Amino acid sequence: PCLPPVCFAPVSQLLLCVWGAPPSQAYAIRTARYRYIANVHYDSDKYRPIWSPVISEQLYDYENDPHETINVASVPANAAMVRELASELRELIDEF
Repeated sequence: PCLPPVCFAPVSQLLLCVWGAPPSQAYAIRTARYRYIANVHYDSDKYRPIWSPVISEQLYDYENDPHETINVASVPANAAMVRELASELRELIDEF
C-alpha cells in the first residue's frame, strides 16, 4: 500500500514532500520553478532512505510545463539543476 504524501512547510522557498511505502519511497523538493523527485530504496530498520543508487529521478519545469507532463531530468542542459536539487533534498531529509 502507498502512504499519502507528507509535505513539510516551505523552507527557504522550498517545499519538501515524502510519499510511498517501503521498500522504496519518493522524496520531492519544489522551488518556484522546478520540482525534483527522487525514487530511492528505503531502510525500514533505520527509517532512512538509501540514496545510492537512486532508482529514478524526475525534474519538472513549471515555467515551461505547469502540468508536469515532461520529465526533463535527463536533458543535459538540466544536469546542474538536478545535481543542485538532489543535494538540497538529501541534505534536508538527512537532517530529520
